[in-house]
Amino acid sequence: YEEMTMYFGISTIILLLFGLLVKNKHKYLWIFILFVSFFMVFGKHNPIYKLLLHIPVINSFRAPARYWFGFGFAFSILAGFGFDYFIRLEKNNTKKIITGKIFFLGTIISGFTIFYILLVSRFKYIFFNFLKSKEINIKNLIDTASSKLLENFKLFNYSVFMPLFIIFLTIILLIIFLKVKKKFLYYTLVVLIFIDLYSFGHFFETSTNCSYIYKKIENTKELNLLFDKTKYFRIFPIAESILGFKFLNNQNIHYQLDSFAGNTDALHDKNYFFIVGNVKYKHAKPELKNLLINNYILSMLNVKYIILPNSEEFKELVSEITSPSYGFGKKIFSTKELKAYKTNYIKYDNSENKLIIEGKNNVIKIFEAPIKIESNKNYFISFKIKKSSVVNNTIHFDFFGNGYDNTNQEFYLKPDYIKDEFEHTVKLINSGVIPKDIKPVFRIFTNSIGKIEIRDVEIFESVIVNEPDYSTLITDDDAILIENNNCMPRFFFANNIINVSNIEEAKNLLWEEDIQEKNKEAYYNKIIVENAKQLKLDLNDSRANINTKNINIFEYKNNKIVLTTDTSFENFLVFSDNFVSGWKAYIDGNETKIYRANGILKGIYVPAGKHIIVFKYIPDYFYICLIISTSTFIFILAYIAFSSLNNKRLR
Repeated sequence: YEEMTMYFGISTIILLLFGLLVKNKHKYLWIFILFVSFFMVFGKHNPIYKLLLHIPVINSFRAPARYWFGFGFAFSILAGFGFDYFIRLEKNNTKKIITGKIFFLGTIISGFTIFYILLVSRFKYIFFNFLKSKEINIKNLIDTASSKLLENFKLFNYSVFMPLFIIFLTIILLIIFLKVKKKFLYYTLVVLIFIDLYSFGHFFETSTNCSYIYKKIENTKELNLLFDKTKYFRIFPIAESILGFKFLNNQNIHYQLDSFAGNTDALHDKNYFFIVGNVKYKHAKPELKNLLINNYILSMLNVKYIILPNSEEFKELVSEITSPSYGFGKKIFSTKELKAYKTNYIKYDNSENKLIIEGKNNVIKIFEAPIKIESNKNYFISFKIKKSSVVNNTIHFDFFGNGYDNTNQEFYLKPDYIKDEFEHTVKLINSGVIPKDIKPVFRIFTNSIGKIEIRDVEIFESVIVNEPDYSTLITDDDAILIENNNCMPRFFFANNIINVSNIEEAKNLLWEEDIQEKNKEAYYNKIIVENAKQLKLDLNDSRANINTKNINIFEYKNNKIVLTTDTSFENFLVFSDNFVSGWKAYIDGNETKIYRANGILKGIYVPAGKHIIVFKYIPDYFYICLIISTSTFIFILAYIAFSSLNNKRLR
């Protein structure tokens, strides 16, 4: 986190030291804040931290590292005092103080040099000789540790040479100050400070593995679909990375990707959580499973791609949601066609249309019949089964033929599954590749003891009732990338308005089965709007155009969106973005009401014809802050001007 890695510069330390010497009664307050903040930063490592937790107000704060902000503010004020003091110092005093500062910085460089040469470069040699008689695993441990030290302290490491370079430049500048004291040198010092701070704020420490940041997006064609700037969609990165790219907090901002999960829980309003639930999933919890199976919630929020961890629990979930839904087609087989095969332990009861299998242990008992099936096709096998005595082995069902026999075209029931009363069972199996000139048969067989009864055996061709909501695109060692086939656009027209009075009603509708219809048109057809009666708009007919081609986006920024529409009828435009206060909508320059759609989205009424529509994020407090900031800026400029004129009069 940013508050854990504060940096105040190296060259600025010199100015801070000058600030501690200045004769200014105000400096004591800032010195107090500086040391207290530094003391508080240690948190639980602070010896009186537990006592501080009992002090009101202080015990309301969290993350003690944020006291760095107080430290940094005091540091800046004191450095400012120091700069002013340094400018006003007489030349003789300047030489004495600067000589001390050069000695201070020179000591740092000398100390680093000694450490690098004597302790790091010789580390491996010293410990290897010292531990010659020790166990090999200890020597390996020391060898690894020394290698890491040498790697991190290489002089070409940016995090090492840049601070040394800044110290070296500061020493050179101070030496020049010993000889001359010109105004341009002060500006040079300010520039050096900015270089110092910029070097830390705009570069990564190269001793850290940041390859995923430097990796070129265009060099990974598999992920081009995620970075298509011509389309507007969101991603749902549950896994942290795929193909080397990481999607951590704020990483999506670096890649300019909109994330369904956002940054942190604190940035979502309560209504968002109320509708979608917890979006910070780490495992395949029931909440996540329900969200993916529902699909409508993700689709309405414009989620196009989901990145799931490649673990056993998620593999099972992915298999479930990327598989099509099958239904019964044509019946191709029934119980009456089955006959006993080379056994005396099976009989067929015509009166009840059932098979009875019983007999000795380890004696194979087979029912079979010819069946007309096609290669690589799914079939449903439906039957009822029960046991009348102890069963000690599995019972198998399969398609079979000479040279046609594998595990993909069969299933079996374990003894524990078979109950004392008839239970209806339906299984889906695939025929696989049927070799030429093979006449397959359907078989039921077992070598179990006990009495098993099977009735109403039927086989149906399977037909796809619903296509899967998701498709698997990429799988690597870390993650699985799936695509939402029903993703709704960022902007679209609704042609079916469902009126509700509050968000609770909206949630009930969003999570009920009726609104989870498995065809894409249904997703466009139903939009839930709070207080929709105010619209006086009836779209429940065929005139509403659900095609989004008549919506053109001209400008899309975080706080301003401009688009045009051209329709023959009045419509309700849905903007699949979170409904929060501060957003305003304008049609041809005139403000219009934003309705809450689907509990958490924005929606507006659009009249027939051609229109320019603008969405702007302008919260009420923006103008208050603008007035305060502008007034403060004008006051500071006036104060500077007045002070300058006053100084001229005094001279």
